Amino acid sequence: MRITMETQVLNIDEPGALDTAARLIHEGEVVGFPTETVYGLAANLFDANAVHKIFQAKGRPADNPLIAHIASPKDLPSLVLDSESQAYHKAVEVASHFWPGPLSVLFPKSDRVPDVVTAGLRTVVVRIPSHPIARRFLAAAGPVAAPSANLSGRPSPTALEHVLHDMRGRIPAIIEGGPCSVGVESTVVDLFRSPPMILRPGGVTLEQLRVYLPEIQVLGAPPARDLAAPTAEQSVPETAPQPDTSPPRKPTAPPTPGLKYTHYSPDAMVVLFEHAPADAHLACLFEYLASLLGVRVPAAPHRCAFTSNTHSAAAPNAASQTARAKHASTEREIRSSDVRIGLCLTASSPAVIPAALRDHPRVAVTSLGPDLAAVQRALFDALRQCDAAALPLVVVEGVPRAGEGLAIMNRLGKAAAQTATVRMAIDR
Repeated sequence: MRITMETQVLNIDEPGALDTAARLIHEGEVVGFPTETVYGLAANLFDANAVHKIFQAKGRPADNPLIAHIASPKDLPSLVLDSESQAYHKAVEVASHFWPGPLSVLFPKSDRVPDVVTAGLRTVVVRIPSHPIARRFLAAAGPVAAPSANLSGRPSPTALEHVLHDMRGRIPAIIEGGPCSVGVESTVVDLFRSPPMILRPGGVTLEQLRVYLPEIQVLGAPPARDLAAPTAEQSVPETAPQPDTSPPRKPTAPPTPGLKYTHYSPDAMVVLFEHAPADAHLACLFEYLASLLGVRVPAAPHRCAFTSNTHSAAAPNAASQTARAKHASTEREIRSSDVRIGLCLTASSPAVIPAALRDHPRVAVTSLGPDLAAVQRALFDALRQCDAAALPLVVVEGVPRAGEGLAIMNRLGKAAAQTATVRMAIDR
C-alpha cells in the first residue's frame, strides 16, 4: 500500500516543535526521531492502532517485534511483569550501567503493552536512549514503540536525509537531530536466562558487558575467546548456534528485531571477505576484484571459499540457490560491461590496494575510517552511498569479531544475506 502525505521536518529548538511532535504521538501518528544509534520511527507504545502505522510505513512483517523506548527508569514498571522480583531488580541493576545508552533489555511484559508491539510474545524489549533530543522527545511524548526509520530490509538511517529518502510521504513528521554518534542499533540482551545472552550485538560491546556479567554469551556465536581473529592454524568456519535454554516462545516470532529477516541490505550485491590472520583476506579480496575486471594482481597465497549467506527459515536451500544464481548473474554482468564496482575498506588504508585496482576507473573505493568506532558510524551511510552510485556489486573488507567488530560483522552479514558471503579458509 502506497502512503502519501506531507512530511514536515521539525527542529526541536524552534518554538512549538517539541509540542508538535508530542501531539502527533498522542494523536496516534508516527514520528521519526534521532537517537545515538540510528533514527527511530515512534508511535504511542500503548496505542495498537498507532503501532500498526509503523508496520504500514516501513512495510515491516508483523512477526518482527519492536523495541520500547522510554525517557526514564521510572517508566519501566508500567511496561513489565513482576517489577518487584529479584530477577527484575538484577536486570535493572545491570542496565543502569549503560542507561541511558545503546543497550536494550528483554523483560516479561505487562498486559498494558499491546501484542502488536511484541509480535504476540510474552516479552518486551526496552531501552533508554542517550541522545539529548530523544530524551526530550520521550519526556514529552511518553513511552513509544520504535524500530529504525527505514523501509524494511534497507540499511538503517543514521542521518536525516536517510529518513527523508525512505519515509517522505509515509509519516507526518521527522525530528532533525544530526548524524547518529554510534551508527548501529542497540545491543539487545536477555538477562532472565542462564547464562545471560546477547541476542543482537550493537552499540554496547561484549567486552563492556562482561565487566558486569562475566558469564554472558552471544546467541549463535562461539565462546568469547573465539570471537577475535583466528590464528594462522585455524580456519574460519560458519559459527554454530549455541543451544537456546530460554523458556519456549512462539516459533514464528524472534524475541528481538534483527534475528529472522534479511536486514540492512542495499540494492547492490554485497560480497563480504571475512577477516583472516596476517591480512590474508585482503590478498583474496584483491584477486577476486581483479578476476572481475580482467587485470593482474599478485596471487593470493591462501584459498578463498565462497558460500551463500541467507536468512530464509522457510526454504533455506531454495534461498541459497537463488543467492548463488544472483551472484553469478551479477559477476557475468560486470565481466561483460563497463559498470563500476564498489570497494569498502574498513581497517586498511587505500595505499594497500594494488595499483592495477587502485587506479582502475571502474573501482570506486570508500574508506570507512581509521578505527572500528569510525567504521561503525560510517557503515550504513556507505551502503546507502553505494546505491546512490548505482553500483551493482560492493566488496567489503571484514574486521575481527571483537569490540565494535562484533556488531559491524553482524550487520554486514545481514546486508549480504541475499548475496554470496565470502569465508576465508586458511591453509595449514
